Amino acid sequence: MIKHFCERRLLLQNIGVLMPLVVAAVFLADASPVRSGAALQPASESVQRALSVTVVDETKRRRISGITVPHHIPALDLIARGFMTAGRGEYERIIVLTPDHFRRSKTPFATTDESFSTGLGPVNVDKKAVQSLVQSCPLVGRSRLFDQEHGLQILLPFLAAVFPGVKALPVALRVESTEEQWICLADALDPLFSEKTLIVQSTDFSHYLTHREARRHDQQTLNALALSDPKAVLTLRQPQHIDSKAAQYVHMELQRRRGNRGPVVIGNRNSGQHSPFVTSAGTTSYLVQVFEKAGAPDSAWPNYPDTETWIFAGDAFLGRSVARLLATKDGAAALSRNILGLTGGHPMALNLEGVLLPRMAQPRLRTELFMDERASVGFLSSINVRIAGLANNHSLDAGCSGLENTPAILQARGITPVREGEVIDAGKFRLTALTDLCNKTSPLGSRITPSAIQQLALDPQLRFPAFAFVHWGKEFSDDVSSSQDRIATWLEDTAVSLICGSHPHVASAGLERWKGSDGLVAWTLGNFLFDQPEGSGAFLEVRFFDNGTYATRWLVIPNLLHRDAAVPELKEELADRYSSRALWEPEIGVGTAGR
Repeated sequence: MIKHFCERRLLLQNIGVLMPLVVAAVFLADASPVRSGAALQPASESVQRALSVTVVDETKRRRISGITVPHHIPALDLIARGFMTAGRGEYERIIVLTPDHFRRSKTPFATTDESFSTGLGPVNVDKKAVQSLVQSCPLVGRSRLFDQEHGLQILLPFLAAVFPGVKALPVALRVESTEEQWICLADALDPLFSEKTLIVQSTDFSHYLTHREARRHDQQTLNALALSDPKAVLTLRQPQHIDSKAAQYVHMELQRRRGNRGPVVIGNRNSGQHSPFVTSAGTTSYLVQVFEKAGAPDSAWPNYPDTETWIFAGDAFLGRSVARLLATKDGAAALSRNILGLTGGHPMALNLEGVLLPRMAQPRLRTELFMDERASVGFLSSINVRIAGLANNHSLDAGCSGLENTPAILQARGITPVREGEVIDAGKFRLTALTDLCNKTSPLGSRITPSAIQQLALDPQLRFPAFAFVHWGKEFSDDVSSSQDRIATWLEDTAVSLICGSHPHVASAGLERWKGSDGLVAWTLGNFLFDQPEGSGAFLEVRFFDNGTYATRWLVIPNLLHRDAAVPELKEELADRYSSRALWEPEIGVGTAGR
């Protein structure tokens, strides 16, 4: 029985390893034998079919400076997604970064003067760029390895079809090259990375893992990429996370030098996720990344057939002077249009500060936050808010009845409330909400305890990730307090992998790594909509993949209610209200209970 089990397990593993090769053979069967390397190229018909069915968002013309795509035949659709995303750009040169898979180069990096042929046309090499590269970096040598390098060959028909006539600069990077050598290569490529240059990075990600193991490693990679820091690549391992740290580092470093935005991960798949042999240790993972040129607006990317995107926002309060603004002619419509322009209409989750009332009442204290039910919930629905966190220091501003009525009002309009300590199922993720502060009940602070965290109903075996809204910190300060650090440490023992902080009314500088490589923390997302001219805010764009992973991106947003806000329709209205101090009325106190 044991022998039979072991033989069966070995068979399944072998099938899992061979399956991508079998699929590749089918696609390669009709490839035209143009030259020795052409045997590695996908069939022209397969490339054209993949390009023709790829959906590209036509609503915004994005200025793309770089893409990262796979180099395996079963991922032709993902390769097409990357190329078509950049396909509307006008380029004069394409730098192709590929791993030197078989260590054929005698130097850390290699290039070539020889052009290539494909069934969809030639890909000519930029010989002047080659000469410049070789002269600028002594670590780059000329080599004929590219004829047998599938990292380049599989992409050549896409280059020929999408960018006909554009010259390429192929560069192969050895796996064992070092960071110091990567910097030398980046220095040499820097002057060649012009406004009309596109970087195409040919990279596959986790290798030789089971699907479960690959999913964790892919998420660690996605967390590293979310930091937009080349140094984060150093924490990845080859080949468990990526097949070319060198290519990823050099690409990110060149983009960083130009101030370009990214990477935006728009695709992630594992070769074993739809296979019955999910225990096989022969899987490969694929990511599609995109970089945008400097000056690109901070706006969300569209969805794809295999993705679902959510926007996580900070503090929102729609009462007081915000309510008066929304009640003005076209005020709500103008705000809604601009917010949807930032979010792309994706569903939103936010921290709702205050209490919804069926009949608007005057607060007893200026520190109490009340919102009119009809105007507030209608506006939230108009911008596609689906989830409202209610764990904050203003949840009890109208007493227990207000705390009971607000969730009921939200649910009646299709918005899911998240009360303190509650865990909700949002489909692609689970979400809980915690507050360390309260204005009405004792204790006013330090409310989150290890026992409260242990009571969270978060199953660590869930296939989908768990996130947490945490209300903490000090107002108008993005410094991380000792209490925030302590709470984050307590949460490390839970299934939570992403913390979305709120309360300080100002946004952090960006995401930070947490739980080693397994989590991210946004210490504060600041304000989304709040009548505080000194506030600042950010969104988290979280894109979920069918693989069970997600990519997180930090988006800086304007203070939409500031006199200098980028809301043209409201500038005159805001100017009038600021001059009369009717829009922003300062509250008593600036401490925990003051906002």
